[in-house]
Formats: sequence, structure tokens, C-alpha cells
Amino acid sequence: MSLELKNDIYKSDEDAQIAELKLANDVVAQIAGIAATEVEGVVSLFGNKANERVEKISKKNLAKAIILKMDENAVYVRIRIVLKYGYSAPKVSVAVQEKVKTAIQNMTGLEVSNVDVSICGMELV
Repeated sequence: MSLELKNDIYKSDEDAQIAELKLANDVVAQIAGIAATEVEGVVSLFGNKANERVEKISKKNLAKAIILKMDENAVYVRIRIVLKYGYSAPKVSVAVQEKVKTAIQNMTGLEVSNVDVSICGMELV
């Protein structure tokens, strides 16, 4: 799939045959954030600014906790999570990676090559 990144909007050349499809960075980031918070063991996401937690209930702000990078062939995603105490960090991280990758690919058609998960805190819930 050929993609063009222009002003943080993804445009698919293949979809242009039927109609033009444009996806803003924040839309893709929000898909990733919602998918990540649906994984059992994830309490919340951690924002890009120091000590900025993004709560599960504040889904409109989930994009703030996601870093997206795009090259010619794929999307790279970086997510910082707060882990619920008692859950296995490796298992939750793998589940987040799989859920985010699947959600973005299914909903946008974009190829996701890498999902990096950082655990930035742990919380008793």
C-alpha cells in the first residue's frame, strides 16, 4: 500500500480509485489508545509530558499518550502505560502490542510495523 504523509494526514493511493481517504494522526493515535486501554491489566495511559496521566475515562485525550511515526511503508507506534499491580508486565505488553496493531490495521488499512510499549508506572486498583 502506498501512503503519503502530508500535514499529519495519511492518504492511501489505492483508496483514491473509489474515493479519497484521509486519516489525521490523532485519529490513528486515538484508535491505538482505545485499543490499549481495553487490555486487561492496563490502568491508564501515560502522556507525553512529565507526570501527565491520561485516564481510561478520558478517551478524547488518549491521542496525547501515543507517539506515531510514519515512513513510506509502515506506522511505528509508541505507547506508555500504567500497569495494574499483580499483572505480568511481559504478558500485558504483548497483549497491548497485538491489540493495537490489529485495531489500527483493521480500522485504517495502514501497515503497523512496530508497537513499542513502555510501562511508566504501577497502580493498586
